[in-house]
Amino acid sequence: MALDKPNKDLSTPFRVMPDQSTDYRIVVLGSAGIGKTNCVLRFVNGQFRENYIPTVEDTYRQVVSCNKQITTLQITDTYD
Repeated sequence: MALDKPNKDLSTPFRVMPDQSTDYRIVVLGSAGIGKTNCVLRFVNGQFRENYIPTVEDTYRQVVSCNKQITTLQITDTYD
């Protein structure tokens, strides 16, 4: 059963997951105070910080569906 097709069997209320996911590591790197963390937070959980809070390094994980495949993104937010 494909991930994007709902399960017609009402006795099992979940979808079959693909055998494996594709994992990617992404590093967001740049000067301090330019909005890297806000871009990452907006993508990961829809938040936007009004106040500036310096980030040394944070890592986020986001699972997305891309071309009917499950993709896991590990996003590292840091500065140079």
